[in-house]
Amino acid sequence: MLSQSSNTNLLSGVIVSLTTHGESNLIIRCFSKEAGKFSCYVRGGLNSTKRFSGKLDFLDYRTFELDSSKKEGSYYLSASAIIKHFSDLSTNIRKFEAACFIAEVADKLIHEGDPGSIFLFDPFIEALES
Repeated sequence: MLSQSSNTNLLSGVIVSLTTHGESNLIIRCFSKEAGKFSCYVRGGLNSTKRFSGKLDFLDYRTFELDSSKKEGSYYLSASAIIKHFSDLSTNIRKFEAACFIAEVADKLIHEGDPGSIFLFDPFIEALES
């Protein structure tokens, strides 16, 4: 679970959804082993590649440094680094199609803050790698 006691959380997870917000901001939903599914706001996410060690991309496995706001449950992405880019998904349309389906199922069926969802993370990564 994400801690509410400190202002910064360090997690690793896969981006399962990206939504544009305004001209250059993003809202991303991620699935992680530590916290299950979580959302965060990314200021300048469409333009900034320096803070995030490259472009934030769908189905990237990354580390996320999150700052919590005064509103409970609101997080801002302050830094991110790539752990693994599933490059074989971009070259094989069938694998990409299956990965999109798996990501959509994870995004729609797993609720934020659900502690039981952390047991689904390893099978989720295995499915993306196969």
